[in-house]
Amino acid sequence: MNAFRPSVEVRALADRLAPALGLRSRELFIDPDLTFVCERHRVAPLLQRGLALSGYDEDKGFASGLARFSQRNALQVIRQQAAAKRVAQLLLEQGIGMTEIKGTQLGLMLYGEASLRQSRDVDFLVEADKIGKAIGIVARAGYHNGRDDPLSENVASAILKFHREVEIRDPLSNIVIELHSRVLDRPPPAWDDAQMLAEGLDLNSPRYILYLILHGAGAQWNRLKWLADLAMIVRKVDGDVARATVELAKELGCIPALAASLEACATLWELDEMQAWRTAFDGSGLDRRAEAHLESFTLALNNTGTLSRQRMLARRLEIERAPPLFGEAPPARLSAIGKRAALWLLRRL
Repeated sequence: MNAFRPSVEVRALADRLAPALGLRSRELFIDPDLTFVCERHRVAPLLQRGLALSGYDEDKGFASGLARFSQRNALQVIRQQAAAKRVAQLLLEQGIGMTEIKGTQLGLMLYGEASLRQSRDVDFLVEADKIGKAIGIVARAGYHNGRDDPLSENVASAILKFHREVEIRDPLSNIVIELHSRVLDRPPPAWDDAQMLAEGLDLNSPRYILYLILHGAGAQWNRLKWLADLAMIVRKVDGDVARATVELAKELGCIPALAASLEACATLWELDEMQAWRTAFDGSGLDRRAEAHLESFTLALNNTGTLSRQRMLARRLEIERAPPLFGEAPPARLSAIGKRAALWLLRRL
């Protein structure tokens, strides 16, 4: 039994996105709630494209609001691209290797248009042994921290001891940029970010493909935006790369997270290309750990409001925890609580 049970509202929105993904829509009734589309699931440009392709004319006010938001997003993408170019030039001139790992580049890769992917920020993977130097460079260049205060090198370096990225703001546009020292939280020793940098980040790289999927799984696929990305990955990646990605997941011990992610995607959209992935699994994958992931994905994706005080406390005390991406055992509870507390304090300094 599939433990992934998206709500009626999520299924309807996914269905209306289908034409933008090159898939057939059943044209289910969609609730014209711009907040749900634009903020909760961040799929406004994709939905506008999907509705245009399906000839939607049921609610002209909703369509007009969606168009306005999509236009603002297109301008935001231009600002993000400019901010990305500035910080990349600044760091590359100082001999620091880096590459954009999601954002506008991923939009181009998956959809052919950067403006079809709605992104909050720009993400860069920076050479791990040079991330401290990178922070010093951007601080001296006038970049701010996530709260838009002057960036402190000491605080940013301390944050990176507990977390994989530090948030900065472009001094000209205030665009949020995340500098990553690594792409995954607590990866196994066999994972190598330097190798991913060297291989290049495209849809021919099994390591990059696996990172994108694990990033979504780590967030419990709580936005349709990321599941739409996954649908396009499945559609665009050829069979050999799919098989190599599954083999890498087996080596790293994250087959349940990968299998559950693909199952969630297949529940929302009919993808002929999914067969290549299922063949690569050769009967493995959907075990009890994958079912636990699917249950976690369901709770996250269907959530439409703020968490109750009880659930928020349970999360902060690591009582309520998502299944681990790698292996079977989550990190020690006291260690995780200590890390959470340290980050909370550092981000307020």
